[in-house]
Amino acid sequence: MYPAHAAHQSNGGRRLPGHVRFPNGWCVAIYLCIAVVAGYPTACAATDRLNPAAAVHLQSTLDRYLTIEKQGGWPTIPDGPALRVGSSGPLVVRLKERLSATNDLVRVNREFSEFGGDLSLGVMRFQRRHGLAVDGVVGRVTRAALNVPVAERIQQISANLARLRSLPVRDSKRAIVINVAGFDLNLIEDDKVAFSSPVIVGRSSRPTPALSSVVTQIVVSPYWYVPWSIAVRDILPKLKRDPSYLRTQGIRVFRASGDSRIEVAADTVPWQSLGKDNFPYVLVQDPGPQNALGRVKFFLPNEQDIFVHGTPARELFNRTLRAFSSGCIRVARIMELAEYLLKLEGGDSYRDFSDALRTGETRRIKLATPIPIHIVYLTAWADADGQTHFRDDIYSLDGLAGVRLTSQGNIRRDIARASDTVADPACPATPSAGGLIR
Repeated sequence: MYPAHAAHQSNGGRRLPGHVRFPNGWCVAIYLCIAVVAGYPTACAATDRLNPAAAVHLQSTLDRYLTIEKQGGWPTIPDGPALRVGSSGPLVVRLKERLSATNDLVRVNREFSEFGGDLSLGVMRFQRRHGLAVDGVVGRVTRAALNVPVAERIQQISANLARLRSLPVRDSKRAIVINVAGFDLNLIEDDKVAFSSPVIVGRSSRPTPALSSVVTQIVVSPYWYVPWSIAVRDILPKLKRDPSYLRTQGIRVFRASGDSRIEVAADTVPWQSLGKDNFPYVLVQDPGPQNALGRVKFFLPNEQDIFVHGTPARELFNRTLRAFSSGCIRVARIMELAEYLLKLEGGDSYRDFSDALRTGETRRIKLATPIPIHIVYLTAWADADGQTHFRDDIYSLDGLAGVRLTSQGNIRRDIARASDTVADPACPATPSAGGLIR
């Protein structure tokens, strides 16, 4: 498939537009868990000194939560006004008990019903571990997270421990790790986070699949070959409402002619009569400020046609939950990441990259040393400091893992590994422009 279909593969962007910050240890923990949980001897150069951190901490949390479950669970916080510094009463006492159950609040004076600074710090610690806005106030969202039953957290941890077992191992000192459920990208070098960025992932109806590959090329000023499904689902309805949509977005229209594609004028196409059963066109967006892929795209060979790229819709990175795409991954700091990797390449790579950015020329820069990339789906993990973090199960996969672990980590039911690979219906193979556009 590659490189013979380079033009075909250049169509992997996703047309839809478009921060929770993690402690840097999360992705190192995930990367090491790939080896630790699976029992492999190596995942990086310093596995020996880091073996205990990831899986052991997560397993320890599971043991503790199983004990809490046997004791009847943790307290819930009934509906009521927001709790903040200065609040007082029985709800504050229950909040203290709830936070102490998960070690977010170490010193607890249950007889003192005032919401003080120590309690505010405990709330912020809880919020940080759950990817919430860190403000020390127990509002609607934080209250809902506090009230998730311990049994649900046990299932969540169990599912993720099982999921880690299915991840492949790469013995590399450098790797990109993207956690879809965490909306974050991290570049690991020598067991440390060298670079991080918020990302946007596929929405629930068009999920980003878990996969492992390598970044082989960085494309500057890419064309976007619109996948057929996006053209029909998303763009055609807009065209029917606004015939000028293609022109304003810099999108051209091509039609098959033998083995090639012939460009046709958009205003000659009877858009109102077209639909999913009758759409013989290929849409191609030219490079530019409106291009859905942004100014840079990373090419990683994979059957799902998933790409990592930029986006002109920068405002979406300010959202806490960032599942907006049609499957591909949009990176907030894609330019900085490309520059960082190409400087490491040495030779003419970075100069070629800079020249292409300056001229606006579309250029493919092949990496002499491909970068391993892991796209994972983890809603629970332990960081290097032993803190357990949770994120929303945006694709409702945790319940499909089919597992419940005992305190010794034994599987009670077989792992449904198929649930860890999510097909992306919005990233099908799409025809190239027949060599007319490179």
